[in-house]
Amino acid sequence: MTGATGARRNTDRALPRPSDRRSRAAALAVAVVLLTSCGDDTDDPGHERPGAIATSSTPVSPAESPPSTGAATPALPRTTQEPAGRDNAAPDKPPAPPPPAQAAQVVTRFATAWARPALPADRWWSDIAPWCEQRFAALLRSVDPANIPASKVTGPPLPAAGGQPGLITYTVPTDAGTLTVSVAALAGKWQVTNNDFRRTGR
Repeated sequence: MTGATGARRNTDRALPRPSDRRSRAAALAVAVVLLTSCGDDTDDPGHERPGAIATSSTPVSPAESPPSTGAATPALPRTTQEPAGRDNAAPDKPPAPPPPAQAAQVVTRFATAWARPALPADRWWSDIAPWCEQRFAALLRSVDPANIPASKVTGPPLPAAGGQPGLITYTVPTDAGTLTVSVAALAGKWQVTNNDFRRTGR
C-alpha cells in the first residue's frame, strides 16, 4: 500500500492542478489580447513606431508642375512679319533724262549718216540704225537713199522752241534744205524717234 500510495502521490504531482490550468488559460488570453492590441497599433496609419521614417501617403504625379516661386517670366519680344508676297521696297524710279548736250550730238551723227544718198541701202541703214529708236529704225528700212535730196550737213543742230521734258526737236541745215530731227530720252539715252525734210525755197 505504501508503494501504491507513493506512486499515486507522485502521479498527482505530475498532473496539473485545476487552479494552475485556469491561471495558464487566463495568462494565454491576456497574451492574445496584448498581441491583438499590438497588431492594431501597427496597422493604424496614424501610429508612428520609434525609428520609422515618415512618408507621405499621397502619391505625387510626375506631370504636376512645381509650385510657383513668385518670379515673373520675362515676356518675349513680338516679331512683326509681313505677309508673304508683299514687297515694301520703294518702286523703282525712272532713270533721269541724259544731258541735253548729248541730244545734240545724237542729232548731228544721225543727220550726217542720213545725208549720204550715194550709199547702198543696207550700208546706209546700218549707219543710221544705232541712233534710232527700234520701231523708227524698222520704218527706215524701206527708204531708198538715192531719193534723199541732201548730200551733206552744213551747220550745227538748233533746238526748236517749246517741247516737252525728255523730248527735243532740232533743225539741221543741209546743202538742199532743212532736216528736222526729233529725239526722246529712252532707257537713259537719247534716241531719234522721227525726222522730216523741207527743201530750200519751199
